[in-house]
Amino acid sequence: MKLLLDAHSLIWFLTDDPKLSARAASVLDDASHPRWTSAASLWEIAIKVGLNKLHLGDSFDRLFPEFLERNNIGVLGVELPHLSRLLALPNIYKDPFDRLVVAQAIVENLTLVTCDREITKYPVATLW
Repeated sequence: MKLLLDAHSLIWFLTDDPKLSARAASVLDDASHPRWTSAASLWEIAIKVGLNKLHLGDSFDRLFPEFLERNNIGVLGVELPHLSRLLALPNIYKDPFDRLVVAQAIVENLTLVTCDREITKYPVATLW
């Protein structure tokens, strides 16, 4: 199973937060599953850090490159097919970051690791 972590699951995996479900934690701990996060999720996290709405205990610049490399998590850039799919999504959910991540998961055939129930209304495989 190829995984795409949304912003919340990435933060909770990073901080070993018990908010990450046991099932998600178990699958994420299994290195046989390729793991990705979206540049959009990293952008969302960076915005929250910059606005002091999220505190991670270290600077974004130091924390994320090392964490992503250590855990073999790739960063999925935003490509034209993702944007085309985004435009075709039904307007169920207004969050632009989540809508883009949904589109990326669909285009790239990834299972989206998310606790967000609104996302499950889209035709995307999810894990929680």
